[in-house]
Amino acid sequence: MPRFATFLTCFCILFSPPALGHENHLTPAQKTHYIQSALEILNVKTARISKGQFKGHPSITFEIKNSGSETLTLVRVDIQLLDDQGRAIHQQRFTPVLLSEFNFAQSTGLLAAFERFQIPRKHPLVFDAPWPNWSGNVTIKIVEIDGSH
Repeated sequence: MPRFATFLTCFCILFSPPALGHENHLTPAQKTHYIQSALEILNVKTARISKGQFKGHPSITFEIKNSGSETLTLVRVDIQLLDDQGRAIHQQRFTPVLLSEFNFAQSTGLLAAFERFQIPRKHPLVFDAPWPNWSGNVTIKIVEIDGSH
C-alpha cells in the first residue's frame, strides 16, 4: 500500500494543472488598479541577522493587507534598501504569496479577500548580502499580483 500511495502522490504532482484550476482573469490595467486601491503594506520591521550563515544580512517582516474582493495567489514585491541619505543601494524581488501545485498547505499560498498576509518574525525575508551602507530603512513596492475567483 505505501508504494501505491507514493506512486499516486507523484502521479498527481506530475500531471496536475500548473495553477490548480486557476485562471488569470485580471487584465494588466485591472491589476495595476487593484495594487493601488486594494493592497497596503503594514507593520514593516527591519533588522540585521545576528547569527548563523546570514549574520549581518538585512532582514524584513511586514504584512500585506488585502481590502479588495479578489483572492490573490501571487504577490511579488520589490524591496529597496536605503542608505543614510535615502538613496537606494540595493533592490531585491521577493514573492511572499505564491500558490502553486507544490504548496501542500494551500492556505500558506493565498492572500484571501479582506484578509492580511504576514511575513512571520521567525521567518523574515533575508537579503542576499550584508550591505554595510544600509541605514535600516526600506521602500516596498508591490509589482505583480495574480488572483483566482
